[in-house]
This record gives sequence, C-alpha cells and structure tokens, in this order.
Amino acid sequence: SNRQNTKKNIYNKKNNLKMVQLLEKYTAIQLEEEEEEESSDDEIDFNAAPVEETEEEKKRLEAIRKARQEKIESKKGKERCQYYVYVYPSGTDVDMDKLANDVKKHPKTQMEGWEWVENHKIEPHVFGLKKVMVIFNVFENVVTNDMVEAAFEDAGEDIEEFSSHEIASQSKL
Repeated sequence: SNRQNTKKNIYNKKNNLKMVQLLEKYTAIQLEEEEEEESSDDEIDFNAAPVEETEEEKKRLEAIRKARQEKIESKKGKERCQYYVYVYPSGTDVDMDKLANDVKKHPKTQMEGWEWVENHKIEPHVFGLKKVMVIFNVFENVVTNDMVEAAFEDAGEDIEEFSSHEIASQSKL
C-alpha cells in the first residue's frame, strides 16, 4: 500500500507538472496575441493636420444623413397604438352588441387616425353584468391618449346604455 501511494504521488506530480507547463504555454500565447492587437491599433496623432474630406466623400455622407433622417421621419408618422377598452353597460338588460356598435359609431370615436377593429368581445363582469371589450388602433401623431379618454367620456354622456369605460391595455404596434 505504501508503494501504491508512492506511485500515485509520482503520477499526480507528473500530471501537475504537465498542467503547469500547458498553462504557461497558454498564457504566453495569450500575451503574444494581446501585444499584437495593441500594436495593430491605429494610434491617433492629435498634433497632426486634419484630413480633408473630398467632395465625393462629403456627398456620400450627406446622402447617408438624408436617408437616415427620412427613415426616422417616415416612422414618426406611422407609429400606432392598439387600445383594448372595456365598456360597462348601465344594466343587465342592455344589448351588448348594440352598445359596442353605438360606441364605434359615435362621432367622437370616428376621428381621423382612429381605426376600429371589427370584432368586439363580450365578457362576464360581476353580479350578472357583462362588459364589452372594443379594440381599435390609433396613429400616435394624430390621436393622443387624452383624446381617447375624452372621446369615451363624451360617448358615455350621449349613449344611454353606456355606464363607464376602462382602458384595459394600450400597446405600440
């Protein structure tokens, strides 16, 4: 058993020596690569004369700037939000489909930049009452969140079966 322990110790020492040698080689290779990367980086001479842009280079850069600006401007006009709004009726005997259609046809909800999604969803609420979820999309640059609130407030005043509303969700498209 003493002899076996001695063999194991010798074996472990040999393996440890090999590991150390491998680590040293690996470290040396890494250092060489880092030195190459550092030397390959262009150094900036702040005292050097400025490089003149050619007319061709100026035109190319200006075209790139214009294209980026046009892309940003085109996105601004097309940013849309989708709203999910719960409309609550004034009682249990209200025709929910009619209520949803009345809200969709109300003049305040028929403005420019406001697009209704065809379907609406009737869901149970509390104590036998139901609620209807109406869904629509708006263009952010035309219709604001305050305008949506005001439109539903006005619809609530004009439609007899309309009790209240709640914006359940608003998300960008």
